[in-house]
Amino acid sequence: MSTQHLFAVACLLVAGPFLSAQDANAPAKPAPSASEAAAGRNKPAAPMVGVVDLDKAIENYPRWIELQERLKVMSKQAEERMKQFQAKLEDARGAVKITNPDSEDGKQAQFQLEITQQEGKFLYNALNEKLDAEQQKAMLAVFEDLEKAIPVVAKARGVGLVLRVHQVPQPPAGITGQRATTGRLRAFENKQVWFASEEVDLTPDLIKYLMVPRDGDKAATPPKNDSPKTDAEKKDGAGKPAETQQGSK
Repeated sequence: MSTQHLFAVACLLVAGPFLSAQDANAPAKPAPSASEAAAGRNKPAAPMVGVVDLDKAIENYPRWIELQERLKVMSKQAEERMKQFQAKLEDARGAVKITNPDSEDGKQAQFQLEITQQEGKFLYNALNEKLDAEQQKAMLAVFEDLEKAIPVVAKARGVGLVLRVHQVPQPPAGITGQRATTGRLRAFENKQVWFASEEVDLTPDLIKYLMVPRDGDKAATPPKNDSPKTDAEKKDGAGKPAETQQGSK
């Protein structure tokens, strides 16, 4: 063993008792006071966070499916109305073609065509406004149901905060190029939850909860067939609805 190593060992042997004495005399960490201990015990735990995919829950919700079926019926009725009116419009155009534009009959036919076109615009806008209003009423009814259902599901899972997951869908068929890029970019910009494990996903439980009918979950009453009628339709019952060429003459 070298002289330097022996010297280092000797120093440690000599200093050992003094180091032990210092450790023994080191001030002990004071015990927490009663108030501090109570505060530690009463400190609330961080709330568990859950997520839901509302789009997926809604598309599986029986009430929403029923409302959509009724809206499809209304849309089909509106299309039929416009098809009927389209035929009426074609008759008015035909009357213009077979008359001398400078004659009294020709001027009357042109005037009637313009009136019919205006009626078509009114009917087209009125039908679409009605469909939009019914769609909004259906969405509102479903969101009100979700507002009641989500807290129940969350509490059952011990969740204190629920966030909505926004999926980024693929562009619809026919949407390509810059429109598709812009749409996906906006979807990503609106995305709030970028990752969530299956353990915090409440969507399956929410769907199961919505499958069970409950008191107060009443589907909207069937829509009445009260589509607006033009003055001409009220008089002669001829009518023809749907994709009237707006503004075409």
